Amino acid sequence: DPISNLRVIKHAMDKDYNERKAELHGAVLSDIARDKFKEALKHYKYEIDRFEHGIRQIEYKDTVRKAFHYMNATFKTKFAKESRAIVGWRLFQIVFIVSMIPELIRSEYKNDPDLSIADLEVANLLYFPTGGGKTEAFLGVTVFSMFFDRLRGKNDGITAIIKYPLRLLAVQQLDRVLAVIMKANTIRESAPELKNKNPFHVGFYVGKEN
Repeated sequence: DPISNLRVIKHAMDKDYNERKAELHGAVLSDIARDKFKEALKHYKYEIDRFEHGIRQIEYKDTVRKAFHYMNATFKTKFAKESRAIVGWRLFQIVFIVSMIPELIRSEYKNDPDLSIADLEVANLLYFPTGGGKTEAFLGVTVFSMFFDRLRGKNDGITAIIKYPLRLLAVQQLDRVLAVIMKANTIRESAPELKNKNPFHVGFYVGKEN
């Protein structure tokens, strides 16, 4: 039942937004500072609305809900001798993943007015300190998309491309990506509706000099 937990987060965001909006009315600010405060509140409200739209897709679209469930099950899976076990999402991770869902599914539901907030012309930048959990956040988005593809009938082809700026970083991250894809295949094989679908694969492009 992911909706109840997501609604708790949404309620806390709404409460925080309203408190900050009240701060604006009571604050003594210069015109420039007040304009910046209003602009920040506008962007904050936009992010809250994106999160709400993502929740609604999980709540009302069966395929989306299943893909979200399989994605969570993937990251909950722990291999033998694995030291890093993910017991739950960090707050920014789950909000980021859910907020991305309208963009991820828009091509499948082109005529759904509830997806009008999805903007495929905008790049989403996730900025967080090293070790904060960015990799799991964008891999969560990727794994959701993989399962959504299989559930909607896309049994072949590329779901995502991950590009790293440094060769050494790409080699280091390959192990983490492979582990997640292996876990996703474990979940896929255990699901009656997916076990006969094509398995997930990773292609590693190293360049002709390697």
